[in-house]
Amino acid sequence: MRPSPPAIMCSVLLMVSCGCGRPDSGSGGDAFKDLAAARAAIPNKLDTKGAAPQEWEETRPELAAEEITFRSGDLTLKGWLGIPESGEGPYPAVVYIHGGFSFDGSEFDQMYDWLDAGWAVLTPILRAENGSAGHYDLLYHEIDDVIAAGEYLAEHKEVDPKRVCVMGHSVGGTRCILAAMLDSPFAASASIGGATDVRDWLSGQEELAPFNHRDRDQIFVRSPMFHIRSLRIPLILARGAAEHWNQDQTHDFSREAKKLSKNVTVMTVPGDHFTCWDESNDRIRKRFSEIVGK
Repeated sequence: MRPSPPAIMCSVLLMVSCGCGRPDSGSGGDAFKDLAAARAAIPNKLDTKGAAPQEWEETRPELAAEEITFRSGDLTLKGWLGIPESGEGPYPAVVYIHGGFSFDGSEFDQMYDWLDAGWAVLTPILRAENGSAGHYDLLYHEIDDVIAAGEYLAEHKEVDPKRVCVMGHSVGGTRCILAAMLDSPFAASASIGGATDVRDWLSGQEELAPFNHRDRDQIFVRSPMFHIRSLRIPLILARGAAEHWNQDQTHDFSREAKKLSKNVTVMTVPGDHFTCWDESNDRIRKRFSEIVGK
């Protein structure tokens, strides 16, 4: 049996306010050319600086994997890398961004189908997780870590740099959506059960925000809903049919993306936030293979 994805994700009822402008602000999305410009203009303001808000234990994958380090800005971070045992490289590759706010070795193990299908796999441990350096900032510099993990893969001698993709679950999915809106080595991105409207996702779980959750600018630079025009690569939004909290916001995001001629695919599969993972994972792998020509 494939391991179930460990995660921390509170169940919340979300009502989505869709748009491309700044939330509750008089200045719309046209104030910035794209997400990169918004991030350059709006500094990351943290009320608390410290570790990610989830307990962790030191674990290793059960599958054969190499512990690697990669640079993200001034930080040195860790991850687990697997290279297919059969076939010849260079291989297509996927960065998998786990759900929740700590890493467990089973996160790598659940990607075994990718290795069997001839994909290299990297599961990074992001800043402030599992004792890593840096401060937890919820969807700001963590996105730099996601992209840095992709750059590490793209430079690996066994990897085809033109066929590197990224996929994430839960808050990891939201991180992947934001990464798709910035310069990166990724050819495609996918989210399983991620949020496109961070303002509403935080409703009822504001303690997850290390910043003032009422600060409109801080929400603005973290919420994919306000930066749909910034999408640079094909994006897959997968969700469980029983995952009612993100139904409307996924629909709204897709509708706005279509208006802007962005390549966004919605996959609704049986299951809830967690039980939808297996089928979503299989369908995403097949779609990524079509995109990169595996």
